[in-house]
Amino acid sequence: MYDNKMSRIVGLAVVLCSLVISGGLVWAEGHHHNEGCTLAALQGNYLVTVRQDNRIDAPDPMLPQVVAGIRTFDGEGNLSQVVSDSRGGTITRRIAATGTYTLDSNCMGTMTINGRNWDIYVAEDGSEGVGTRTDEDTIAAQTFKRPVGVGPERR
Repeated sequence: MYDNKMSRIVGLAVVLCSLVISGGLVWAEGHHHNEGCTLAALQGNYLVTVRQDNRIDAPDPMLPQVVAGIRTFDGEGNLSQVVSDSRGGTITRRIAATGTYTLDSNCMGTMTINGRNWDIYVAEDGSEGVGTRTDEDTIAAQTFKRPVGVGPERR
C-alpha cells in the first residue's frame, strides 16, 4: 500500500514539474496561464467604486467613505480619474486625480493615486480588477470594471 501511494505522489510531482517547466501551469479551474498580464492589460475607461471604513479603535467623523466614478488607464502605467465621494455624509463631486500603476505577469500589481497606495489584482483579459489599500491604519477596498463593449478587444 505504501509503495502504491508513493508511486502516485512521485507521478504527480513529475507531471507538475513538467507543466511548470513547459510553461503550461494549470489553475484549479482548468484554465491555462500562459500569456500573463502587461501594463497594456489595463487600457481605457473603467467604472470604479471604493469603500473606506472606520477602524473600531480610531473613529473618524469623515468615515465611512464611498467613491464612484470613471478611471482611465493608458496601458503604460499611468491613470487619471474623476470621481464623486461621500465622506461621513459630506459630498464632493467630480474630483480629478492622477496616478500610476504597475502590473506583473501574474496580473498582480500596485497603484498609487494622490499618495494613497493599493495592491491590485486584475483579470488576465484586463476587463476588471479589485484592490486593497495598503497604507498603515486604513481599511479600504475598491473594484474597477471596463463596461461591456468598451475598450480594446482582448483574446
